[in-house]
Amino acid sequence: MPELSISLHEIQSASQWDTLVQTLAGKLFAGASYLQSWQWGELKNRWGWQAYRLAWQVDSCWVAACQVLLRDEGKFGLHLRVAYAPRGPLLDWQNDALAHPVLASLRQWAKQKRAFVLKVDPEAMLGFGVPATADEQPQASGNALQTYLSQQGWHYSPFQIQFRNSMWLNLQTDAGSLIQSFKQKTRYNIRLAERKGVLVRLAQPTDLPQLFDLYAETAQRDGFVIRSRAYYLDVWQTLLESGYGVALLAEVDGQWVAGVVLTRYAGRVTYMYGMSRVQFREWMPTYLLQWRAIEYAQQMGCHTYDFWGAPEVFDESDSMWGVWRFKEGFRGQVVRTLGAWDAPIQPVFYSAYTQLMPRLLAWMKGRGAGQSARH
Repeated sequence: MPELSISLHEIQSASQWDTLVQTLAGKLFAGASYLQSWQWGELKNRWGWQAYRLAWQVDSCWVAACQVLLRDEGKFGLHLRVAYAPRGPLLDWQNDALAHPVLASLRQWAKQKRAFVLKVDPEAMLGFGVPATADEQPQASGNALQTYLSQQGWHYSPFQIQFRNSMWLNLQTDAGSLIQSFKQKTRYNIRLAERKGVLVRLAQPTDLPQLFDLYAETAQRDGFVIRSRAYYLDVWQTLLESGYGVALLAEVDGQWVAGVVLTRYAGRVTYMYGMSRVQFREWMPTYLLQWRAIEYAQQMGCHTYDFWGAPEVFDESDSMWGVWRFKEGFRGQVVRTLGAWDAPIQPVFYSAYTQLMPRLLAWMKGRGAGQSARH
């Protein structure tokens, strides 16, 4: 097969970029992630990264796009540049003749930017459904891509930034049919919360400081590390003010008991942040909260609701098992992606980085401070 004549371009216009991404997303299985939006890049620019929007053409037609974030790492006395494409590149991963030259071009671009590593985290599918069940649907294209990356010197990253697996709910049916598709216990818990008087409302910008307090309380209870208050307030306020997302709050007698923050982009609503209190848990507020979030996604005309995260291993040994038992009641489709892969551009520095970084992360986790593992 002759090699494609492909050309790389940097996009400088917000409207051109988001139009391009949404056009490409419309040709794919379930759209594109908000992490590839222009706005996400602008937000990350305020927090130590530099965003670049790259796109590829074949015969004057746009065929691929990728927002890449660059950052200079200053850990351990080293000053190294990381290039990271969250949920990118965006292209048809079943088309090897396109995917291979795009990855090579992106790697060359990162080298020119003097990055010591390029990390990509594409929504290239290894399979659908829970492994070793009747629902499992392996995807030959994803497994072939994984083999190709290994052959080209890429490594499955020891530092997975986003969740590798998730669950996507198809919204292209009416609300009545959708709720009937949930497990019986999930439907019961939604109705129970309604009978108990749990109320769900849209959060306002003035609610965000208190929302962070609830998030910090959740993190401390459940043992995960989060970023600073200022970071989350910036992210959430940006979402609310731009219309690219909402926050929903569940209340009992005027007391906040749970909340979610959602993003909306390219036909997909994503449940990116969740928080709750132990109080009134028996009233099942999180079930009603998720149902209201799904209703919001349908009202916005979106085709997919992304539950943002499923176990790496689908058994009780996985740290996400408890959360997964809650999510699976909504009976979406499990999607299993390649996860993040690293191209070591400067192998010596990459080797040192992969040996030293786990020590830093362990120290940060032990202190209960530092960056979240997500976004």
